[in-house]
Amino acid sequence: MDRKWEILCMKKITSFCFFIMLFTFLQTPIVQAQNRIVNFVVAYKAVNFAGKNVQAIAVNNQIPAPTLHFKEGDHVVINVTNHLNVGTTIHWHGIIDPWQMDGVEGVSQHAIPPGKTFHYHFTLRQSGTYWYHSHAGFQEQQGLYGALIIDPKKPSVYKYNKDEVIVLSDWSNTNPNTIYANLKRSGDYYSPRFPLQPSLFKFIHDYKNASPVQRKLLINDYKMMQQMRMSIYDLSDVAYDAFLLNGKPNSHPWTAKVKTGDVVRLRFIDAGAGTNFNVKIPGFDMRVIQVEGNDVKPYDAKHFFITPGETLDVLIKIKKNNPAIIYAESADTVGAAFGALMTSPNQIINYKNIKPFPKPLPVTQEMMSNMMQGVNPESMSSMHSSHENHSSMNMSHDNQMKKTRNMKNSKSMNMSMPTEPTITGDHLEKMTSKIATIKTFGTKYQHLIAAVKTNNPNKPIAGVTRMELFGYMDRYIWMINGVPEYKAKPIILKPGERYRFIFTNPTMMHHPMHIHGHWFILRNGHGAYDPLLHTIDVPPGATVVADVDTDASGQWFFHCHLLYHMMAGMARVFQYQTLINIVDGTGKPVRVISKTPYHNRPIVRVDEDTPLIPALVHHPMGHPTRFYTSNHLDIGNDFWNNTQEITFKGMYGGDYNKLKLNTENAQIEKGKITDADIDIFYWRLISQFWAIEGGANYTYRPARKPYLQPGIGIIGLMPYFIDTEFRLYEYDGSVKFDPELSRDTQITNNFFIRTSIESILATKTISSAAIGSGLNEMQYTVRPFYRIRPGVNVYAQYQYTKDYGALRQYDQQQNESPNQNLYTLGVTLLF
Repeated sequence: MDRKWEILCMKKITSFCFFIMLFTFLQTPIVQAQNRIVNFVVAYKAVNFAGKNVQAIAVNNQIPAPTLHFKEGDHVVINVTNHLNVGTTIHWHGIIDPWQMDGVEGVSQHAIPPGKTFHYHFTLRQSGTYWYHSHAGFQEQQGLYGALIIDPKKPSVYKYNKDEVIVLSDWSNTNPNTIYANLKRSGDYYSPRFPLQPSLFKFIHDYKNASPVQRKLLINDYKMMQQMRMSIYDLSDVAYDAFLLNGKPNSHPWTAKVKTGDVVRLRFIDAGAGTNFNVKIPGFDMRVIQVEGNDVKPYDAKHFFITPGETLDVLIKIKKNNPAIIYAESADTVGAAFGALMTSPNQIINYKNIKPFPKPLPVTQEMMSNMMQGVNPESMSSMHSSHENHSSMNMSHDNQMKKTRNMKNSKSMNMSMPTEPTITGDHLEKMTSKIATIKTFGTKYQHLIAAVKTNNPNKPIAGVTRMELFGYMDRYIWMINGVPEYKAKPIILKPGERYRFIFTNPTMMHHPMHIHGHWFILRNGHGAYDPLLHTIDVPPGATVVADVDTDASGQWFFHCHLLYHMMAGMARVFQYQTLINIVDGTGKPVRVISKTPYHNRPIVRVDEDTPLIPALVHHPMGHPTRFYTSNHLDIGNDFWNNTQEITFKGMYGGDYNKLKLNTENAQIEKGKITDADIDIFYWRLISQFWAIEGGANYTYRPARKPYLQPGIGIIGLMPYFIDTEFRLYEYDGSVKFDPELSRDTQITNNFFIRTSIESILATKTISSAAIGSGLNEMQYTVRPFYRIRPGVNVYAQYQYTKDYGALRQYDQQQNESPNQNLYTLGVTLLF
C-alpha cells in the first residue's frame, strides 16, 4: 500500500514538474531559426533631398533600403536583381559569412550585370545591429544602403519596449563620380563651402577672444599649419548639400510615436559616405549598450561621435510628455540631420532651438593631445574617467582644451609631424617585446569594455603589420604604408592564427578602418574583455593596436570607410594562403563551420561556396587606378591698355604620371600676340608636395621666329604655402632659367591675396630668341581673388614687368616699352 502511494505521489510530482516546465517554456520568448527569402530590386529613383531633382539609387524603391530584421540562426537568401545600367553588388557590413557572399566587386565577386540576379545566401551566426550597402563604384553615396538587425537567441538583458533604427547619411546633388573627379583636380576643391577655415580674420577673432594660454596655442597651431602645409580645419573633403536621418531631409524630418514611460532602444548607423557625426538628444541621457553589434559594459553619455561604418545602440527613457529630438551634426559644421520621437501626434517640435555643438578645435590640437597620451599616458589618466561625461566615446570641448594645455606644457613632446610616409610597403614583423609595449591611445574607445569575454588574450601572435594611414591630400591620393591599393599586393594570412595590426595616423583627418569578414579585437587594456569592432575610428595623431583571429578563408577587403578615401587608395586585400593553393591546384577546398567560446565569433571557413573565379584570386582589386583630367584656365583683361592675358594648364593621366600642357601668361596687346609659349611635359609625382617634369617647349613670342627647346623642371609647395616652380630650358647653347614663387594668403573664408615674383635668366645671348646673357625679366604680381564657388574664382590683378638686356633691346626694336603695368580683371576656372 505504501509502495503504491509512493508511486502515485511520484507520478503527480512528475506531472506537476512537467506542467511547470511547459508553462515556463511557453512564457520564455525563444528565437526560432528560419529560412528567410528576401527579394531586392536595385533601380534608379528620382529624389529631391536638397532643392533639386536628381537621380539616386534605391532598393525596392526605398532610401534607405528596407530594414532587414532577422534572428540569430536564420538562413537567409537575398535575391538581388539589378535594374541599373551598370553593375552592382551588396556588402553585408559586419556579417561573418562565406567570403564569396561578401559582395565586393573585384574581390569576392564580379559585379551583378544589368538585368541579372545574384543570390546571396548565408546563415546568421551572430546578433546585433549591422547594415548593408553597395560595394560597387559610388553607389553607396547614391542611396544604396540599409539597416540589418539580428535578434539574439537569448533575450537581451537590456529592457526596452520600443526599438527604432536611426540611419544617418549624407547627400550631394552632384554625381559622386564628378565629386571624385573634382577632388582629383584639387583636394580642397570644395573648400569654398566649408564654414571653418583658417583665415586671417578667424585667427584675429579667435586671438582677441582667447586667454593668454589659448593665444599661445593658436599661434602654435597656425605656425604648424604653415610648416606642414595642411589646413588646421581639414575635417572633411566634401561639403554635402544635405544630411539625412532615415532618408528624410530637414524639410520633412523623420518622426516616430512613443509614450511617456517608454524605454526606447535607438540603433544608430552612420551610413554616410564621408561624414562624421556628433549626436545628442537634448534633455536626455543616453545609455550606450552596444557598439558595432557587440554588447558593452553600459555607460551614460550626453553625446557621442560616430564615423562612417560604425553602429552604436543606446537606451533612453521618455519621462515627460515632450518630444525627444535626435540631433546629428556633421563634424565639419556644414549642417545637421534631425528627427524626433513624439509623444502625441500634433506635437510642436522646435528644431531651431537646438544649440549646435561647440566649434571644433584645430586638428593640430587634437593630433598633439592624442600623441601626448602615447608619450605620457599616466599624466592624462584624470582626463579618462569612463563614467564622467564618458570620454571613451566622446570628448568635451573643455576636456580637449585641458589635454592640449597639458600637452603643450610637456617637454617630452615631439612637435613635428611627418609630411611623407615613414613606412613604405606592407611588411610582416615578428612579435617582439618592443612591439608588445605599443598601446592603443588617443581613441574614443579607451575605456570601452565588452559585456562578455571576447577572446583569449594569451593566444600567441603569428605576425605584426604596421599600418600607417597617410595621404597626399592636395593630390587626393590616400594610402596605407605609403602605397595606394592599386600598387599593393594582397596581404597573405594563414588560417587559425592571430595577427596584430598597429595603426598610426599622422594625417589631419579621422580614418574609420573597416575589416570584412573578421573582427578586430581592440587592445585597449581589458584583456579577455577587449571589445570586438569591425570598424575602428583612428583619429589624427592616434595609435591603435588590434588583433585579428583568422577564423575565415578566401579573400577579404579592408579599407577606410570614407568612401572617397577608399576609392583613392586607402585599402588592401587580405588573402588566405589556402585559397591561393586551391587555385594553383596544390590544395583542396574545405568547409568548416563551428562555434567558438565567444559570442558573435563563429568560424566560417568556406573556401568554395560558388565556382571560384581564378582571375579574382590572381589579381584581386577593389579599385584600380583611373585616368584623370584637370584643366586650369585663367582669362584676364586690361581694359585700360587693351591687353588680354591667358594662362592654361592641362594635366592628363594617373596619380603619379601625367601629360602636362602649360602656357603661362600668354599676352595679346591691341590684337597682337606679344608673349606666347607652351610646355609639353611629362610630369612625375615624387612626393606629397613635389613633382619633376620634362619635355619640350614651343616659344612663339617674344622671338624673331618661333623655336623649340628642351626643358626640365621641378614644381611643388614649400613650407608656408609658397608655390614654387623652377624650369630650365636650353636653346642653341644658351641655358634659360625660369624661377617662380607665389603665395596665397587667406584673408576671409573665400577672399585671398596672391603675391608672386618671376624672373628669366640666361647664360648666353641669342638675338633671334630674344634672350640675352644674365637677367632678362622680372615680374611682380599682386592678385586679390574671391572664390565664388568650387572651381570658379574672380580676381583683380596688378602686374609690373621690367625687361632687361637683349629682351629690352627687342622691345625697343618693336617700339614697345620695356616696362609694363597691367591692371587686369579676370576669372579662373578649374574643370
